Amino acid sequence: MRDSDRLRDRAARLLALALKAEEDGKTHLSFELTQLATEASDQADEMDRRDLRDQHQQFAHGQPTEQPAQQQQQQPKGDEG
Repeated sequence: MRDSDRLRDRAARLLALALKAEEDGKTHLSFELTQLATEASDQADEMDRRDLRDQHQQFAHGQPTEQPAQQQQQQPKGDEG
């Protein structure tokens, strides 16, 4: 599992805790947990953007990685439909 996926899992757990805290009347705790979840999600997004940028740079410099090749295979061909 990638680090960004782990961060998204953590964000989901934090949001679940925030909802529970809100139900229990702990508004301040809910707010804090929601902020932490948002930060974790933002960090995961930034990691994914950085990985994508790095892959693009490697591909542009003639060092293709396996992932762009896999993405090309999954794309539909032409106007067949």
